[in-house]
Amino acid sequence: MWCVGSGSRCSRQELTRFTTHRDLERQIESGTMRLVEEKKALSEITDLRRARKAFDVSDSAQGSIDADKAKIEELKATLDNPEYKALNDRYEAIQKELDELNTELEAGNKNRDALYDERNKIQEAVNVLWSRKKESAGNFKDANDRYCK
Repeated sequence: MWCVGSGSRCSRQELTRFTTHRDLERQIESGTMRLVEEKKALSEITDLRRARKAFDVSDSAQGSIDADKAKIEELKATLDNPEYKALNDRYEAIQKELDELNTELEAGNKNRDALYDERNKIQEAVNVLWSRKKESAGNFKDANDRYCK
């Protein structure tokens, strides 16, 4: 709730000072007011009660906001701690070294995979040559057996 004329937030005491609903209630109860004035006074009382409820809600919200700001300041103070900064720098250096090692490991794995592929191709070629040799040896034995009989 904003204070009249000051442009700043009102305290609960200032808000109570500006509310005149008690005076208006007394006048209504006395019966000295005209009906039109009484209706205006009742609507003003209702508006003042709503404003007080809204202020209570905003006041509790402001308390929560202030508590959050205090926590933020506390966390900022923790972040400014030289020990924390040293640990953070050490963590970053270790993380950078770990990233470099992972890059080297990936390069080594790629080379290993390339060597495995090359080995498999050579093994296939050896198997093809071995099968030809077996076939040739078998043909030679059959031809030799036919010749010797």
